[in-house]
Amino acid sequence: MFEARRTQSTFGLAMNMLELSFVAAARKVRQSHRNAIWAIMLSMFQSVLFIFAFYLMFTVVGARGAAIRGDFLLYLLTGIYAYLTHIKSVQQVMSAEGRTSAIMQHAPMNTLVAIFSSAMSVLYTQTICLLIILFAIHTAINPISIHFWHGRRDARPG
Repeated sequence: MFEARRTQSTFGLAMNMLELSFVAAARKVRQSHRNAIWAIMLSMFQSVLFIFAFYLMFTVVGARGAAIRGDFLLYLLTGIYAYLTHIKSVQQVMSAEGRTSAIMQHAPMNTLVAIFSSAMSVLYTQTICLLIILFAIHTAINPISIHFWHGRRDARPG
């Protein structure tokens, strides 16, 4: 019931905060589904559905022949993932536990950790989904290669 407080270093406090954020993010991923794999698969299905719908729409409208340098599917993927990640992260942060939530009664939990873990749970699921979809595109459809990833050819450092 009563506990003596110990002084911790700043590094120890930061590591404690990161550990607590990790546990809360894992809880947030499993909150909507009992299995984290199922949550990732559902997010991946939603992303693939968006990509397929936009690919079909651009093909029917005829905008696929526009002057887009590079892979058209990768072009669609970047826009869709930026949109989905933004929308899902805003929704999760808005629905993060507040100060009256039951989880806040645990001693080290605070509102900052709740907001950070909500954002990190979305980033985690979206990153895993993106990597799986990129791997599937790379192996099944066409190999993805990124030329001049550092910028322009004539760019000089400094």
